[in-house]
Amino acid sequence: KIKSDSVSDEVKEGIIKGFEDDIKDKSDEVLVKETSDNINEIKNFVKTKEEEINKYDSLKNHKFKPIKFLKLIKYLNSLIEKFNVKDFSSQNKKNKVEKVKLNDELMNHIKTDSDKKLAIALKDINNNPLKNTNYDELSNKMAFVVLAAGDENGRLVKEIDKNGNLVPISVKVSYNGEEKQLSIKDIIPSLRNLEGEELNDKFKQINNYYDENSDQVIFSKDPIEIIKDNNIMTFLLNPYNVLEDGNYKGFDLSPEDVYITMNTNNNLESSFRSFVSEINEINANNFDELPEDIKARWNSDIPEEERADESLYKALAVHCIRNTRCNNYFKENNLIPFNIVSYNSKDESRGIDLMNHSLIINDDDNKEICNAFTLVENLEGYELDKVNGNGDLFTYEELNILNNNSDNHEMNKIKINDNEYVEKFSIGFLAECGFDLEKTDGTTLKPEDYALENEEFNDVSDNEIIERKYLVKNNGKYNMNVVRSDVFDDDVTKVKLDNNNNINDISLKDFGITDNELTTLTIYGSSILGKELYNEKEDMIHYTDDNEYHSRYNNVRESLNLQNGIKDIKNERSRCTESRTCLTKTYITGSFDVEKKLIKNIKVKDEETSISSPGELCDGAETLLNVIETLLNSFENSGAITKEDSEKFITNMNEVINGLNYRYMNSNYKSHESIRDLDMNKLNNINKLYNQMLKQHVEKHGEIVDSKGNKITKINNYKSEADTESKFNITQLFNDDDQDLSNINIVYNMDLSDKKLDDDKTYEIEYIKNKLKELDVSGNIYDKVSEVEEVFDRNNNGGEGFLNNSQTIYSVKEALNTLLKSNYPMDEDVNERLNRYKDTINGFKKSEVKSSNVLTMDHIVGKVGNVYEFIMTDPKSTMYVKKYFDALKDNMFEINGNEVEEELMMEKIRDINRIINEKIEKFKKLDESKGHFEEGAHLIELISGYNELISTKLILSKEKALDVNYIYIPNDIELYRRLMYMSTSKYNKVVEGVMRNNPENFRVDVNRPIQEHIRTNNKDAQSYTFNKNTNMFNEKINSRSEASRKIIEKATPSQLSDLNTGYRMDYKLMDHTLPSYRDADKIKEINE
Repeated sequence: KIKSDSVSDEVKEGIIKGFEDDIKDKSDEVLVKETSDNINEIKNFVKTKEEEINKYDSLKNHKFKPIKFLKLIKYLNSLIEKFNVKDFSSQNKKNKVEKVKLNDELMNHIKTDSDKKLAIALKDINNNPLKNTNYDELSNKMAFVVLAAGDENGRLVKEIDKNGNLVPISVKVSYNGEEKQLSIKDIIPSLRNLEGEELNDKFKQINNYYDENSDQVIFSKDPIEIIKDNNIMTFLLNPYNVLEDGNYKGFDLSPEDVYITMNTNNNLESSFRSFVSEINEINANNFDELPEDIKARWNSDIPEEERADESLYKALAVHCIRNTRCNNYFKENNLIPFNIVSYNSKDESRGIDLMNHSLIINDDDNKEICNAFTLVENLEGYELDKVNGNGDLFTYEELNILNNNSDNHEMNKIKINDNEYVEKFSIGFLAECGFDLEKTDGTTLKPEDYALENEEFNDVSDNEIIERKYLVKNNGKYNMNVVRSDVFDDDVTKVKLDNNNNINDISLKDFGITDNELTTLTIYGSSILGKELYNEKEDMIHYTDDNEYHSRYNNVRESLNLQNGIKDIKNERSRCTESRTCLTKTYITGSFDVEKKLIKNIKVKDEETSISSPGELCDGAETLLNVIETLLNSFENSGAITKEDSEKFITNMNEVINGLNYRYMNSNYKSHESIRDLDMNKLNNINKLYNQMLKQHVEKHGEIVDSKGNKITKINNYKSEADTESKFNITQLFNDDDQDLSNINIVYNMDLSDKKLDDDKTYEIEYIKNKLKELDVSGNIYDKVSEVEEVFDRNNNGGEGFLNNSQTIYSVKEALNTLLKSNYPMDEDVNERLNRYKDTINGFKKSEVKSSNVLTMDHIVGKVGNVYEFIMTDPKSTMYVKKYFDALKDNMFEINGNEVEEELMMEKIRDINRIINEKIEKFKKLDESKGHFEEGAHLIELISGYNELISTKLILSKEKALDVNYIYIPNDIELYRRLMYMSTSKYNKVVEGVMRNNPENFRVDVNRPIQEHIRTNNKDAQSYTFNKNTNMFNEKINSRSEASRKIIEKATPSQLSDLNTGYRMDYKLMDHTLPSYRDADKIKEINE
């Protein structure tokens, strides 16, 4: 019956399953022999059938027979796998039967025919139920931590610590969302408490345990080609190149070859959805050819930051309407999730590269994915792909079969004492490192629970064969190739470390990675990314709910960061710009609805989406950031919030804060209102507040997971994705109000209608380098410059030229290197920084790089209308006030001697004086300071800028008396008291909170207000300080600065944010106090 073509697949499967049932009793030697003979007979039949099918000119014309043939092989291989399971508790010894493998000729025949059903049947042959799971990923991640700590010969790398001792190297890891340096001994449990040669020997044994590059015969073919061959995107997109003769040739995509747009609900997506669902029929092939009345139905109110992709979305909308299947999807469900997947191909007949954009629709209701169509982008616009114009449809089940991007089909099962184990090379690595595994239910598996000890089970796996093949000797405690099969269950979630932390990934930037390690990382990174983009549990990555969006989007981002780091290293080593073979970066883009999610948490009217008036959203809020801080603080102090409400709140805030981080690092958003007054200091504070809030929720209610088991995690560091024109880069060096390098005084055009300066600052580079010599260059300045340099390195790598401002950044960094070498030749920290410095980029010396160096304030001044009014009246301008007054001072030098221009400038100075004094009087009449902190900070900055103007004017007029004077804040007692109250009220608020949370550390009544009220005409109060009351603590405190340190040690992240804000205002006020009147203790406190 198995040999008959007339017998159904179901009957054949039933017959073979009957054989499987028969061999369960392996003690019956006669039955084992009979089953072996039956298997060999079927294999001979399969061989004959394979030769017959291979002779077909086209498999498509005989599709029924090839598919039945492939299914037969699947059933037979399943039987063989079960027959081969060794039971080490049984005395029965049977010979291993090899699985059926198709010959290369038939494999190529099937691939050439490009038939979906045949491809699925072929993949299904080796579709092992043992999918790659968390265990594999955990094992790989920890292996790369070990790789990072070893040299090319597998020895443990040592470094000199601050005390001059030689210690095991520290590895930079992403540690619960934060980058930290951890000693390799802290990471690997089995290395703890070891010293000297014992430590070295154990490390080398672990390193060799996982060294998959010790011999190239490990892989029967290039593993990257295996990953490409098994990448789901290849089947879904059907990519091809056009050959010189005009014929088409398909190719396999690596996971990192695609660019994915993961849509949520941004303006562009909403315009696309409404247009497609409302328009029934069109005849045009592109948007511009449509009748005016139809074009008018496209919502043209698209924010500037989204307009770059508008033409693509319009083209997709037009072709979706013309495509019946695509149009029906959106007519039936306007909210159906979709992706835009882009990739490159070649047209060799025309000698050009092409960019292709496929519209992928995810139908979760019917469990199917549709590649609706593909558009090819060219100089004229977009045209429908001739081959993939109508795409294809796959069920989720079919894609799961095709998504065989693991090597677990090579795993063998064995039985020992009625327990099932899996045998695979180096699978026991985690056990040998001494790691405990944690399951989702909190159960802990120790190494002895999931591994086999060598002493008792050394002969269980084919150690001799594996050792000879891979040149690795297993002298460890556990069998290197065997673990219990249940560790491959989905509920094994993480490796347990001390302090209940979980290592997520390693950083590449500080490692001198060898070629072998780079190859291994490439294989690992490609495999992980392939699983993140599509896996059997979650299907292709797409938006379904808020939790899943955040968790999956972040997972893919992290995988892409690893991929792009690998590409940077490869581009640098290959000097790719000289040969034009640079690897391109890979991206995933998504949208963050900051405004809508923030509104949801405030619980205002459902239709409300505006956040332009923070004071109306939150009592006392002056900025959007105040609103966020208040929300996070409220959550931190709320005790009765339910688990459901807590999850909703955190999920919404996750999107808000991820969105702000994304916008701050993305040049498309550098002019966006939501980040206008945002700097890194404020952003870091908000990130810490959110992470603390998430930690509180996890401790009280457990982790937040989506329907697919993905976790909401801490805010990721977006610096690795910053682009060179982002607000992060613009403000990090020369535009921030409190950065050390602001003293260099680069002058910008602050009135775009009257530009007096060249926006290109190339001519100022030498000036910048000379000014640096006047600064006391510290590691802090160096690190800030290095952060920006990393952004330029990453974006310049693989490019044909150098991006705007590359010359400036590289010149500044070179100048800092020279200064540090000269000023601190023996400083250990300095030398460590200098040793990490890479002085070339794309094969060029950084000191010789040339680029444009346009550095402007257009992202701010171009958006506010009247710049003068913005600077003088809007607290959001605080971080730009200094630059505005720098421009005025520069102009004063330019017009010096021109009486008409000088008088106009004096009129402006008088007007500034008037505005500031009016603001001071208004400020002094406030009933209370609540809700006016930003206004106070803005006022201090304005007075500073004004006083510098007066000083400059006096110098230019040779001390000739002016009709306006300096404004000294301490001379106005009421003003000074109010501003001092604002700064110290932040501090006092923190002290009160710390006292309530830690009453055991204080000898006073912790519920008593810390402020001493005085009689004034308002609700403000003079600050209460530790100046005379350091005996509040149980232990002896000798100074205010020492008391402050004690408070800081006990403060929560939100309290630290308040302290930081207060200290920043203290610093500004101190700058306005004459040196002889400055409080020495206060200065020491602020500096510390």
